[in-house]
Amino acid sequence: MSCSGLSPQEVRKDLLHGDLAGLEKSLSGQNEEKWDLSTALNLGRLYQLDGRWRDSIGAYERAMAILEEYERRAIVNVRGVAGGVGAFTLARGSSGYYGKGYERTLLHTMNALNYMMLGDFSGAAVEMRRMETRQELWLEEKENRLREALEARQKEASLGESKDSGLLEYSADRLPSGYSMRGILEDPAMRSLMSGYQEPFSYSLSGIVCRIADDREYARVSINRAVSLNTQAGDMFTKVWGSVEEPPAIGNGGMEVVLIVLGGFAPALKMEQIRIFTGLGGYLLFDLPAYMPPLSYEPPRIHAGGGNFELYGLLRTEILAYRELRDDMNYELAAAMSRVAARAAMAVGAQAAARSNKKTRSAAGIVDLLLSASLDLISGLDASSLHNWETLPASGYLGMLNLPSVSELGFFVNGRRYSLGLPVAARGVILLVTQTGKDKVRVDHVTY
Repeated sequence: MSCSGLSPQEVRKDLLHGDLAGLEKSLSGQNEEKWDLSTALNLGRLYQLDGRWRDSIGAYERAMAILEEYERRAIVNVRGVAGGVGAFTLARGSSGYYGKGYERTLLHTMNALNYMMLGDFSGAAVEMRRMETRQELWLEEKENRLREALEARQKEASLGESKDSGLLEYSADRLPSGYSMRGILEDPAMRSLMSGYQEPFSYSLSGIVCRIADDREYARVSINRAVSLNTQAGDMFTKVWGSVEEPPAIGNGGMEVVLIVLGGFAPALKMEQIRIFTGLGGYLLFDLPAYMPPLSYEPPRIHAGGGNFELYGLLRTEILAYRELRDDMNYELAAAMSRVAARAAMAVGAQAAARSNKKTRSAAGIVDLLLSASLDLISGLDASSLHNWETLPASGYLGMLNLPSVSELGFFVNGRRYSLGLPVAARGVILLVTQTGKDKVRVDHVTY
């Protein structure tokens, strides 16, 4: 069981039934000293969903501390070696969870929202800079891994071994036929969507935040990065500002309205167990990580001041998750096959011992089956420690409008009218719309 005391399946169950308060209680009730990264990330997001911005900042800062401690460690240490050995011999859950690259970067994006809702745009801008720094670290990590894989393949070639002799590359026929992720990971259309490692939502939000924080130069850099990743970001900024080359100064007349829509929940990581039966009454357990689909909802219909928001979908966490899994599949295949070999060796040994004794010879098949079931149980229990950021939004949309200056802003979300009284000095307003269910929408706002 994980440090948080909840398996990913239990977290998903609470999310599916909308029991966010119960989930928050379960997570926050754990001893603080036992918090792991997934607990901190999930609590940070749950506090955010309840509008508890400062509590959310505290939880995200705890997550950052865990990450920073992990990143300071030497690459090879006793704890890391022990976890790796466990993952390659008994169960995938033996390895610790320190977040995927996209989760580490979105941690700062989500935390920036807390500072925004508190009206601290300078603090939000700092978080966006941290996001970009961690994004660069992620890219560097990816490049190093690709370089290592290339060097290993070259070494294989120099030794006269076939390119596919190791587990440096994989293809559809190497994945078990019953593996649910096989089609997704090998689909050419999906692979084309996975070609990059950055997402435009965070960069677009960075451009908006830094501009409000009066750092137009940094805003311009972030916006250009967003546009280079997705042309929709360019369409959004051009429609409102007329150009993306130079973000205009705030306060040139009228009222800016920035809309942020976060919906659903990210895919939930699980271990998928594939059993291959042997001819002796037992079976071999082949386990690989897989994702339960995200909890996604159609974005709400929103319009304000007689103008309709055009929503630009710039964040899709399932693509980020599948891309990470595909990148890690070489390691996962190697670990899974090593575990199968270790279990098979144990089964063969147990059978040999049973057959060597006249009294137990007839029960050799039952011994094999019992051993297989025992290893299955151990693997299943340990797999409950697998985690990812289950409460991370499944999708993120941005939209912008320029409206005449008003003292009261009326807008509609799925037909329901909201009215905001605005300060006289307000130059703009940010609407944060969060959708946690088909008909469950929360609206928060801040002016600048």
